Amino acid sequence: MLRLFKTPKMLLVLTLLIISATIFLRQPSVELFIRFVLTLFIAVVSDILLVRFRKIESFFPSAAIVSGIIIFLLLPPDASILELFITVLIALSAKQFIRINKKHIFNPAVFGLFVGGLIFNHIVSWWGVAWQQLKLNNIPAIINFAILLLPFYVSAIKMRRLKIIASFLLIYNLYNYFFAGVLTIFDPTVIFFSFVMLPEPMTTPSNHKSQIIFGIFVALFAILVSYQSFIFIPDSLILALLVGNTVFFKWRKNEVVLKAGK
Repeated sequence: MLRLFKTPKMLLVLTLLIISATIFLRQPSVELFIRFVLTLFIAVVSDILLVRFRKIESFFPSAAIVSGIIIFLLLPPDASILELFITVLIALSAKQFIRINKKHIFNPAVFGLFVGGLIFNHIVSWWGVAWQQLKLNNIPAIINFAILLLPFYVSAIKMRRLKIIASFLLIYNLYNYFFAGVLTIFDPTVIFFSFVMLPEPMTTPSNHKSQIIFGIFVALFAILVSYQSFIFIPDSLILALLVGNTVFFKWRKNEVVLKAGK
């Protein structure tokens, strides 16, 4: 059990729980807390039932907990319980069934939020993290912003995805600064995306060179998509990551083959 709680996935769970706790301290609400617990309950139970349906060995649902917390933080808080249930179910179903040769293609939470957004015609709100703006003259704001940075240690160091994070932030911020005059490196939405969602290890390259290319690709695609206004897209960052997962899936599979050859 102690070994389990030292794994990168459980460390990520812990950091996400701390981020969620700041919401309840800022906005004490029984209804909101019940929604949080319900989201985790749906995620864990769905994952357990889907694992049994696949008739594979059971395991601790840490990935389902991560997906549940992400969906709680990003799904519009006024979304119906049905919408919440469908979004979580889509995410966990993608985790269990959308695979090739037993390997994940998409980040589950990202897939659920995108498809759920298309079904229910709503954007990804980022409400649970967008409020944690850095304000140098406000101590509580500085603390909350620092808490938002906690997943960086897990993703960049423990999961070894620093190059994905760095390459994405470099390209995305350079573009937004020089062409839009906006410094997004302190944007809590971009930070959460970069530190939590972008570097998910099961759906991103492990090779250092591939990581750099992946981060650049997602940044450029997100920039490109942000200019289109012809079709409804729940979120440009979310779509860019899903496309990146798809494009680099074969690349990741080849990495495994090459390692096996060694």
